[in-house]
Amino acid sequence: MLALLRSAERRRSEPRSLRVARHPIRRLVPWFAERRRLTLLREVDTFFGVRMFVPLPDPVAVSLYRYGAYDASTTAFLLHVLKPGDHVADVGAHVGYFTMLASLLTGSDGRVAAFEPNEFALALLRRNVRDLANVAVVGNAVGTSVGRGELRVPSFAESAFATLSASDRTGSAVGGAWLKQPVGRTSLDAYAAETGLTPTLVKLDVENEEESALDGMREVVARNRPAIILELGDIGVAPGRSRRLLERLFADGYEALEISPELTLREHRPQEHYGYVNLLLVSAGNLR
Repeated sequence: MLALLRSAERRRSEPRSLRVARHPIRRLVPWFAERRRLTLLREVDTFFGVRMFVPLPDPVAVSLYRYGAYDASTTAFLLHVLKPGDHVADVGAHVGYFTMLASLLTGSDGRVAAFEPNEFALALLRRNVRDLANVAVVGNAVGTSVGRGELRVPSFAESAFATLSASDRTGSAVGGAWLKQPVGRTSLDAYAAETGLTPTLVKLDVENEEESALDGMREVVARNRPAIILELGDIGVAPGRSRRLLERLFADGYEALEISPELTLREHRPQEHYGYVNLLLVSAGNLR
């Protein structure tokens, strides 16, 4: 399946003129939706052969609409790590791209818990995974503990950036036209204790709330030693925050891996400042 992902990424890297000539409609429709401030639902083919609905012009949706893939590094991490029968926590599942890939890779004996509090994304997530028997959708945010929170939701064009944090990664001003949505909150420790989930992999995409999510999964980390896909980026936060998150996991016995241009795993050298990157944290010597 890595070969299929490489093929999708080669199409993405082609000259823009060639991409426009081959698929002019795929170039124009997202542009039209953004310009007219519309949300257009489209059914797309993923590189792994499963169809799903996406909301243009959301950036995740645009990538899937044009290439059938999104975020090659996180996608490749799933392909390298997951095996049949594994359990996965997809925290920040959006409309289900990574959830559906994890469902396929873990098979009928696996389990995938998909957490998504954004009401708009949640509706599409449920639609996309409704026929996947090994997926459980959880409409709660994930944090330190069980309770309530307030989700800040940007325009539908940036729905992937909904956050519990007072800061955001869109580059927009805090506040503004963002909607405020009351949401339930759980922790991975609480969910695992209630459902028996034993994660092999935890994917965290929680828009500057990574520290809270990690605080709420201390027991899961101690007991299951899952691989963790961690989104880093010192955007809208205090300098050095991403490095501190890494140091925290290093202290717990994890090591950091990144994806090479060839989509293979390689050691990551920690940096003082991060723009935007996804890394794979694995318990030292524990990658199968």
